[in-house]
Amino acid sequence: MVNAVQRVLKTNGIAFISTTYKKWYGWYFKNNGKWVLDPTHLREYSDDKQLFDLIDLNKFEILENKKTLLAFPVVDLFLRLFKIYNRQIHQHKIVSLLKYISIPIPGYYNWEIVIKKK
Repeated sequence: MVNAVQRVLKTNGIAFISTTYKKWYGWYFKNNGKWVLDPTHLREYSDDKQLFDLIDLNKFEILENKKTLLAFPVVDLFLRLFKIYNRQIHQHKIVSLLKYISIPIPGYYNWEIVIKKK
């Protein structure tokens, strides 16, 4: 992905990267013996170096680097646990209201990085 950004971004162009950051104690769902936020994620970063090593600092300047605690609606936890993927249930009025009740996911952060091509 970083190579593609390098290729298509013009000089002084800005790219926004958002990914998942996981502390060592992070857990949510178990997938192939590992606790993951979402089994469809290809990777969950657990060290800044893992991503920053991919960004060539001779070609990019990091403008912003922040992590915010992830929180998900409580109802989503139960819908996933019981493997309820029916779109109509997700759009039901009561389920939609319950989505306003969120809890933090232990050890998981939304990692946002803004880079500028030199």
